[in-house]
Amino acid sequence: MVVHATITTPVGLLDVAATERGISHVRFVVTGSGEPEDAGERHAPSSAEEQAARAHLAHGVRELGAYFDGELKDFSVPLDYNFPSSFRGRAQAALTRIPYGATCTYKDLAAAAESPKAVRAAGGACAHNPLPIFIPCHRVLPSTGGYGFYIGGPEAKRWLVEWEKNHPSPHSSGGEPQLSFRQSNQP
Repeated sequence: MVVHATITTPVGLLDVAATERGISHVRFVVTGSGEPEDAGERHAPSSAEEQAARAHLAHGVRELGAYFDGELKDFSVPLDYNFPSSFRGRAQAALTRIPYGATCTYKDLAAAAESPKAVRAAGGACAHNPLPIFIPCHRVLPSTGGYGFYIGGPEAKRWLVEWEKNHPSPHSSGGEPQLSFRQSNQP
């Protein structure tokens, strides 16, 4: 069972989808694009599946609201996504280790995914991220400067990076990050 909610955010409309296992997809809605595409295979819903999916959806929508209000830095809602064992999966898993307010380069991401020369593939992993914002691909920037491509558009990426830079986390996780990060002072 897949349930959806469309929410208005500072970076545009987001279609958020959930299953009984967690948030399964986030899509930037393009005005005039019609109904959101189905987030996955539909099963005959059971009451328990539907209730669990709706609970995860409500949790995810609340957390996105808190994030955009500057009150949440780390998401706790379960995600219904198994990272593939391929390079793409390793790169997407590495995205989850980029702390709020920090950025890294595509080169850093490729190295964190154990393939330091796969810089373009790191960009592909970001471009095919099914859970933008929850899996923070917006924190990956080109080493040449600027913001680069983003599934929600360059303005959305710029907004997210600047938002996190200007709303620093009051809680530091302590410990050393596992990627080479830089603060978001310069794109």
